[in-house]
Amino acid sequence: MTECIRAPFLLITAGALSALTKKPKNVIIQKGDDVYMECSTDAKLGINTISWAHDAADFTRLPCRIIEASSDRFNITRSTRNDCHIVAHGTSDVGNQGPYSCKDGDGKTAQAVAILIGIQLSRCY
Repeated sequence: MTECIRAPFLLITAGALSALTKKPKNVIIQKGDDVYMECSTDAKLGINTISWAHDAADFTRLPCRIIEASSDRFNITRSTRNDCHIVAHGTSDVGNQGPYSCKDGDGKTAQAVAILIGIQLSRCY
């Protein structure tokens, strides 16, 4: 008697992998300016799978919600199944310059940088 071994297989459906359709853009800011960033995906999943990080620290959780500890610095400006747009609030205490990255559920990542200009240096007399 011959034994039949069935190996698992991977079914790939055309269009199953996502792409970021709107990516964050580099921006120049002055002290106190808010930073607005947009991220969208064409993923076909039922929930929003976009997550955000600033200086490599996550400040959102799924589906497109601000982590409680970051709620004084960041807000969501648009949240749909495929969009997660954010605003980073400019304050004198905490800078919002630096790298931002968004990632969707398939691991597609886009990055942008908020560059701070017009830094005022104190003079020593």
